[in-house]
Amino acid sequence: MVDIAALKKSKNTDFSQLQAKVKEELAPVSYADNRFWKLERDAAGNASATIRFLRSTEPDVPPYVEYLSYGFKGPTGNWYIERCLKTLKLPDPVYELNGRLYKSNNETDKLIAKNQRLVTNYISNILVVNDPKHPEKNGHVYLFKYGNQIHKIITDKIAPTFEDEEPVNVFCYWDGANLKLRMKNGENNRPNYLSSTWENPAPIGTDEYIQTIASAQYNLSDEIAPSKFKTYEELKKRLDYVYNDSSMVTPAAKLGNAEVPFKAPKSAPASATAPAATAPADDDENYEEYFNSLIEKRKQELDN
Repeated sequence: MVDIAALKKSKNTDFSQLQAKVKEELAPVSYADNRFWKLERDAAGNASATIRFLRSTEPDVPPYVEYLSYGFKGPTGNWYIERCLKTLKLPDPVYELNGRLYKSNNETDKLIAKNQRLVTNYISNILVVNDPKHPEKNGHVYLFKYGNQIHKIITDKIAPTFEDEEPVNVFCYWDGANLKLRMKNGENNRPNYLSSTWENPAPIGTDEYIQTIASAQYNLSDEIAPSKFKTYEELKKRLDYVYNDSSMVTPAAKLGNAEVPFKAPKSAPASATAPAATAPADDDENYEEYFNSLIEKRKQELDN
């Protein structure tokens, strides 16, 4: 038999629990990976912080791992932002498409492939020493994803160009150095890290503190595991979506034995001036304006 007295006594508690459940369900969902740290720009587009790169705590795993990716806007105006399976030494649909484009001996095709270039991404564990925008992150370990500019800053310190410069293992807990990471807002809103500087080498802290930091690090090998990559079929489906639109029927360019569809963007006219999504931060060239006009030009060539 149901205990009515007990139910009546707990009605307020039950309602409080129900309110908490509803509040949790209605809370905004964040898809950000909180394991990763990012520089936050100020109103002018600049940013600065001091970080310390950390060695890997996994046997036979280097202090940074890398993977290849693509990020470009297709002729439909849709974006393709995916990891490349060539990282795992597996076939990749965009890699294959670019190969056919380059082999076509058509300058338009080559420039389209150039817009769809591979980008190398690096991931390391870092200790946030001083983040002025988010001081609550100071003293905590995060993953940090970075590109070629910052990677070159690291490698130049490990293997200096000039003989009078002392090489430093910046990933070492004891003999490494903090990096004053400074980002300026460059041309076309691209970040520029050339003002970053290294502090003098020094231990992170006591061995007891280093033990705490090391225990808080993430496994870098997890970040390049096959599970982090979509299958060839999934990537091909996304590429078809980026290049095709079910509401549009257009011819295909035959390159070798394969068919590569081309269409003009639905939105993004030939005069568009947005920066190319795939251009690395240290690349002064801007291909997107040219790319948008070439898509229409290539479609006209194929119609003839």
